[in-house]
Amino acid sequence: MRRLNRKQDPDNERGAVAVIVALAMAALIGCAAIAIDVGALYSERAQLQSASDSAALAIAQECSQTRNCTDPALKLATAQSLANANSNDGASNISSLTYPTSNSVTATATTKDGKTGAGFLALTFAPILGINTDTVSATSTAQFGSPARG
Repeated sequence: MRRLNRKQDPDNERGAVAVIVALAMAALIGCAAIAIDVGALYSERAQLQSASDSAALAIAQECSQTRNCTDPALKLATAQSLANANSNDGASNISSLTYPTSNSVTATATTKDGKTGAGFLALTFAPILGINTDTVSATSTAQFGSPARG
């Protein structure tokens, strides 16, 4: 007859912890990878918002002084240089510059990879999940002219 409190052989449990640690590490590395790529996208979005803000404000100031804001193509070079100056990698793309009203300007900045010049960001870890690239954009509107009321 067998005893119920018999000690098990310690050799039978070897490697059980290694399997648990390996599974847990795979999950942790996956979460860290997603956090790094999402963090990079949020950082790019903040830079693009700064770029579109500066472009819209500068064009609005220029338009209020010169009163010559009928063709957005004339102001695109100024907006593009300001957008590039406000990104960490020195590369942003002003995808559109419009005048929705006679006293406002809207600038939209989109992703541009500083290394390759492509219109998207190459992600680091997301290709494991099948997502190789992503684009981000930001839009700002600035008004100019005299105050309507105080």
